[in-house]
Amino acid sequence: MTERNNLCEQVFPYFLKELSPEDEETFEHHLRSCHSCRDELVELQQIWQALPFEMEEVEIQESVKAQMLNNILQDIHDPMNSAERAVIMDQELIPEANPLVQKKRPSTRRSRLWSFAAAGIACIMVGATVGWGLNEYGLIHYPLESKIAAPAQVIEQYTLKAFDPNMPAANGHCWIKQQGQQQQLVLQVNGLKENAEDQAYQVWIVKKGTRFNGGTFRVNEKGSGVLTYDLNPMESEFDTIGITLEPDALGTKPRGKKVLGS
Repeated sequence: MTERNNLCEQVFPYFLKELSPEDEETFEHHLRSCHSCRDELVELQQIWQALPFEMEEVEIQESVKAQMLNNILQDIHDPMNSAERAVIMDQELIPEANPLVQKKRPSTRRSRLWSFAAAGIACIMVGATVGWGLNEYGLIHYPLESKIAAPAQVIEQYTLKAFDPNMPAANGHCWIKQQGQQQQLVLQVNGLKENAEDQAYQVWIVKKGTRFNGGTFRVNEKGSGVLTYDLNPMESEFDTIGITLEPDALGTKPRGKKVLGS
């Protein structure tokens, strides 16, 4: 792999501001002469900047606000039960009398369209909720040290190559991000054919001959897409990764043609 290709793989870490000052300076010098990296960086920035506009404004009732704050306070005092309370809180936040709100059970371990954007929206919502609670009740006396999350770092990188001759320009990158004990797969692709009707691109993780479903995604009109997927211990340290074009997002095994792979 050439030095230029190595630098091109730094787009996402650069966007996340995870590069050292020396590597950041080197990449910025490379960015001046690499049209592909500049386009990729612009797309990532556009996705991030569009997050607030994708959020639907919903008026929160005072009783719901009180319940949200109560759960925040309980999380601070009793963090061991936060997962159980999250389920209860989710149920209480949906008004039963509102006919416009529909409950829907999410598919098991199913990645969402533009999961990167969805993850960003979730971060904004959580941050706003916690910020409201702290400002409303003045919880400045709680030590911040107890709430600081472990730093995230990229521990693996993969380059994805085109497998379908009908999509010769297809390419992609995959990063494994670790934060504490949790690992997350972050995928960014370009040059794919735009999805038609119910078509979906599906990610397959292969470890010791066993294939795992790594989620589905769709691409925009430019053929670009982003996906994030939480890896469980069985899926971590996988051997290869592949992407197929499927007739829909409901498959449990490959039915379509492989378009990208490591």
